[in-house]
Amino acid sequence: MIAAAIDIGTNTILMTVKNLKTGQILGDFHHMARLGENLHHTGLIGAPAIDRLLPILKEYKSTGSKLGVEKFNLIATSAMRDAKNRQQVIEIVRAETGFVIEVVSGDREAELTFFGGLDGITPATAQTALIDIGGGSTEFILGSRTAIGLKKSLNIGTVRLSERFNLLQDDPAKFRIPDFISHVQGELATLPFQETPDTSWVAVAGTPTSLSALLNGLKTYSPETVHGSVLPLSYVTEKRIEFQSIRPELIRERYPILGKRYDLMLAGCLILETAMKHFQTRSLLVSDRGLRYGALLSDQVF
Repeated sequence: MIAAAIDIGTNTILMTVKNLKTGQILGDFHHMARLGENLHHTGLIGAPAIDRLLPILKEYKSTGSKLGVEKFNLIATSAMRDAKNRQQVIEIVRAETGFVIEVVSGDREAELTFFGGLDGITPATAQTALIDIGGGSTEFILGSRTAIGLKKSLNIGTVRLSERFNLLQDDPAKFRIPDFISHVQGELATLPFQETPDTSWVAVAGTPTSLSALLNGLKTYSPETVHGSVLPLSYVTEKRIEFQSIRPELIRERYPILGKRYDLMLAGCLILETAMKHFQTRSLLVSDRGLRYGALLSDQVF
């Protein structure tokens, strides 16, 4: 059976197509819809965001059909969980595309992300902690290859906090960096983690994968290079210092490989750096995979 898992996030819309019988990945696709734009202020997914979402889903349906997809599974996370009009969005998507969206809990999101993120990676220790920095929330999961011990979703996503702490302004002097860090530190203090020195850390999603691409000098994104690469705290700090000192537009000019993610990189770096310092980890492994891979591994989904 050929199946597709579509991850509808606060910032990105991702699709992976897999032959479940052979295990072969037939395609991996990425688009940005920024569903969470202004969600923090309005509580709603706005019409412009819906207008960006629909063509992406229609394209994915067409692409998947050409690849022989027999089953599409659409999973929505933080933005749809928070949106007051989520049912309206679900109905619009159903009417326009025929797709049915499942809005999963933070716990379910964490489970799928953990096992999907570890797919194809061999951490050095039995215990693994995973951080998934999304646009609306960040998930922290502690476990092993066979079971999850602790998991928690915090509302500290890149889109949410970029808007809240003025990181999308043209003038870096208006960035509220100390307030941003203080807020993230407060959220991290609520985590119930009891990680040990023999814990391996893995990071998924756009911030760590983009940083890995920059660290490895990539001009064109390469999943093979990024997946399983090592990202030092020192490099995260280096890029955070650079990004907070320049206009977002200059980030885009310097690093075209970042694409439409350029203006969220500062927030991502701040979240990742603060978390790494909180857990006293000097480096982590980067995973190019995540929730959609976990969905494709899950017998309960297909």
